[in-house]
Amino acid sequence: MKFRKAVWIVLVLFFCLHETSCARRNKKKRKHRENLPNVSSYLIKYGYVAQGPNGAPSNPADIPRALRTLQTFAGIEVTGYLDDRTIELLKQPRCGNDDITGSANMQVSLKNHNPSKFSTINREKRYNIDGNKWPVKDIKYYYDSIAEDITPDEMRNAIARAWKVWSDVTPLTFTEVKVKEEAHIVIKFARGLHGDGEYAKFDGPGGTLAHAYFPENGNAHFDEDEIFSVHSTEGVNLFIVAAHEFGHSIGLAHSSEFGALMYPWYQGYVPEFVLPEDDILGVQQLYGKPDIRRPDTLTLSNDGPRIKPGRPDTCTSNWDAVTMGNDGLTYAFKGRYIWAINDIAVEPGYPKKIDVTYHGAPSNIHAAVTTVLYGQQKTFLFKGARMWRFTDFVLDSGYPKKTAPRGIPQTPNAAFVWGGNGKIYIFKGARFYEFNPKREKVINAPQKIRTKWPGLPPTVDAALQWRNGKTYFFKGDSYWRFNDAELQVVRDYPRSKALNWMGCGLQEGVELPERLQEGIPQGVAHNQRREQEHGQ
Repeated sequence: MKFRKAVWIVLVLFFCLHETSCARRNKKKRKHRENLPNVSSYLIKYGYVAQGPNGAPSNPADIPRALRTLQTFAGIEVTGYLDDRTIELLKQPRCGNDDITGSANMQVSLKNHNPSKFSTINREKRYNIDGNKWPVKDIKYYYDSIAEDITPDEMRNAIARAWKVWSDVTPLTFTEVKVKEEAHIVIKFARGLHGDGEYAKFDGPGGTLAHAYFPENGNAHFDEDEIFSVHSTEGVNLFIVAAHEFGHSIGLAHSSEFGALMYPWYQGYVPEFVLPEDDILGVQQLYGKPDIRRPDTLTLSNDGPRIKPGRPDTCTSNWDAVTMGNDGLTYAFKGRYIWAINDIAVEPGYPKKIDVTYHGAPSNIHAAVTTVLYGQQKTFLFKGARMWRFTDFVLDSGYPKKTAPRGIPQTPNAAFVWGGNGKIYIFKGARFYEFNPKREKVINAPQKIRTKWPGLPPTVDAALQWRNGKTYFFKGDSYWRFNDAELQVVRDYPRSKALNWMGCGLQEGVELPERLQEGIPQGVAHNQRREQEHGQ
């Protein structure tokens, strides 16, 4: 009896969703559901339920689960039925690409009657990757047609800014070409059926705003029935829509993170747009960080860094720890002091006392690491059995904290974000620990360093992921760059930290190791020839 009742309820729900003849109880509900798309068609179009041969869902019993999946993906209350919040969601304008990449994982959890499982497991990673990417870095695009509501210059400016969102955080570049055959990506403004078939046709104002294909197609189409605008809340902001679609063009699928650029539903004009962390993590999983070259410089001078009484020597001191600052500089720690290091050498005026830069930080720290957390750069400093956390060089409230209850080893040797997977690792002796910065604890059992990072010395002084996304390890004056893809030290390493990071050369009173003196003419000072990290 219960089974028959359940089937009857499902069938009634299906016909209410699929048939326009489902009666509205009052005028208020009729007004509320005005412009509501056909729900079953919506669920099919965006990948939440399979389509049968007659165009309807293949199994009506899948609809409640599909609604729960949709609600989970959108980040709204999971009810499994067409409540007010879900109705509002369905009426929102959105991207025409489906959500299948993100919803597939959720279908498994919901099918197992555990809708919270998705939130628990994937909360750290909500971005989704299609899996395909461009094999080239310089991507060319062509306008097959242009927007009608704005001038060509306004359109080109908005499109260029949309591409720049992605080129700023990857090694990719985007260039307009005048010949269609030279382009990787074709941009088109069109109405209704526009050459992509019935399934992908545009639907007039509202609804689908645009869609794009994944590599190695990448073409992006915009619905000309929308009123596109620039630098305005009026109409549909072309920059925001284009930046989202170009995320698809380079390989990103939809994200379930509300506020992410790759969230499927249009979120409106943002005057001072900054690409959210979720999108950055996703695209850098595909392409890595921007290519950064260390300048190739040679300065002929007898001047060099001077040693001030009581301060560590810039050219001969080992480091206690090293990390990146949110200002793009590298910060190296020694005793009570810190150096700020640019792309060529130590910044003028350094070393300085640590608490001048990181106010409230201890001296003689053992490890440091900087990561993006809650949309902000956070720096963790570890000393003994305590840790400190800073936001933009300001100590966060409630710190320092004890590390022992969190599984963090005392007096660690190094901590860093690994370019291989974006996770934080802490080195202690011959073992490494995986550190979760949100939970602020070690997860998983410690393992031997040599199993993941072979070729390094038995212990290291410090480690970091630099601005180019590469991982560096330091021991004494030597440093190694690690190939995260091939899991081996890059050829021709180790090299000299003094020469290539601190900007030191041969100068009076400084003895460099014999191997560093080969080929260095007498009198060549700091900024001896810096290596080019790119392409090695």
